[in-house]
Amino acid sequence: MTPDPADNHKRLASAMSARREELHMTWVKVAESAGITTETLRAIRHGDNSPSTLTKRGIEAALQWEPGSIDMVLSGGEPTPTRRDAVAAPETVIARAGIPAPAPAQASTPERVEAVGVAQVDAILAALRAELREARDEAQRRDEEQKAALAEMAAEIRALRENRGA
Repeated sequence: MTPDPADNHKRLASAMSARREELHMTWVKVAESAGITTETLRAIRHGDNSPSTLTKRGIEAALQWEPGSIDMVLSGGEPTPTRRDAVAAPETVIARAGIPAPAPAQASTPERVEAVGVAQVDAILAALRAELREARDEAQRRDEEQKAALAEMAAEIRALRENRGA
């Protein structure tokens, strides 16, 4: 049975709302980040507008989803968060560094900070620096991909304009 497009638009609206709330954004901020008007964003959410590829990519970037996530949801799938929002919480970084997690009651006491020791602090800092480098490299890769996609779209627009003028 083929998925109902109206149901998939409702799923998209629901996924967009959940992600917006997760990122603590307003619809105005999502629209601004996507480079579209709030009216266009509202029409897309309600299924009254079929967005262009460029608009989809803008919304995906604003919601920190991988490119193609909107099409995935409209096809019955789930959006894929970008790597940047998957940067680990401090507890995860500490665990990756092999440092035992403190008991919750001790986590922020001066005694706990003193007990951690210089070697553990150095290990935590090294792990955090590695996480930061990884996130920065991922952001740079994504920026390069977006620049290439924009250049490709610009070339397509030029070709369309030339074909119209010919």
